[in-house]
Amino acid sequence: AQYAFDGSSQSLALHGTVDLSNEDMPEIDARIRTTHLPLSELLHDKQMPIALGVTASMKFKGIHPDSLSGTFTADVEEFLLKDGALFPFDVKAQVERFDGNRRHVQIESDFLKADVDGHYRPGAAWDVVLAHLGIMDSYVRAQYATVQSDTSSAPRILPYTLPNDTLDCRFALKVKGTAVLTPFIKGMRLDAS
Repeated sequence: AQYAFDGSSQSLALHGTVDLSNEDMPEIDARIRTTHLPLSELLHDKQMPIALGVTASMKFKGIHPDSLSGTFTADVEEFLLKDGALFPFDVKAQVERFDGNRRHVQIESDFLKADVDGHYRPGAAWDVVLAHLGIMDSYVRAQYATVQSDTSSAPRILPYTLPNDTLDCRFALKVKGTAVLTPFIKGMRLDAS
């Protein structure tokens, strides 16, 4: 399918196949190309890019995050925000699903490289991360309220439940550069060592 928007320079093209012969493990092989796509306007969200130019391809098996395996590549040529822009960059991701819950996920781009390998379900891992972020948020708010001598406004740290899954994995994250964050952290300073 190919679509043109108001301006002749704006376009969205999608080509590919979807094999539904196995309902539990559909196969998707798709390519997408956008030129000056007005994502902010289409989604009615001012935080989204006002112009997006990307060429991407994906080849996956599975439909649920816990069943996915395959590859994704994207070459982002244009990422224009209301008050900034990103330099062109590329992203490559590979998800391998072995027996049971063993997986290897690798993401690589101009600005980072990440590897996660081990036994886990992505859905459960996300629940664990969200639970821990909630606890950290409550703790930081409580400490801030204590410093301000106003413990009445401090949130209580409530017990939480985690998924009853095993999360046994190794991960590595290498940040190659932080320039991609610049448009999103205006007025902040980011130092790393």
